[in-house]
Amino acid sequence: MLGGKISVTSEEGKGSTFFFTIPWEEKEDKQILTPHTEITNTTIKNKINILIAEDDDNSFEYLSIILDDMAESISRTTNGKETIEYLKKHTDIDLVFMDIKMPIINGYDATRQIRESNNDVIIIAQTAFALVGDKEKALTSGCNGYIAKPILKKNLLDITSKYFRI
Repeated sequence: MLGGKISVTSEEGKGSTFFFTIPWEEKEDKQILTPHTEITNTTIKNKINILIAEDDDNSFEYLSIILDDMAESISRTTNGKETIEYLKKHTDIDLVFMDIKMPIINGYDATRQIRESNNDVIIIAQTAFALVGDKEKALTSGCNGYIAKPILKKNLLDITSKYFRI
């Protein structure tokens, strides 16, 4: 999923050695200043507050790594009920990645309850169990967008860029 490679060498009676690689990309500041451009707080402050509603540790870590560059903060909840309560207390959240299959209250029902009091936050549904009609069900429940797992970085950034300048 990260674009790396994994391999193993093994010698009977001595053991095994596992190898893996993960690509590393140097980040460059691509901001181009014209003679009349001034750097202001709004120019620098293009970061957003993100909530990842995800009960799986690996999925949370993966999303956090991808979203880190655009995030002012990344928070996590692990069930639908916790997500609803978190958003009531933290009105500065700009974007929620809502796992559909979560304990206590699923992502669809959590989104419906959130929309009763908050229509401003962008909610992107995410699910590993993508079935025909899931996207429509997510949008009907109040999600702004939908992405199926395994989530590719390009797809995640594409859907995020529909709502935020990144």
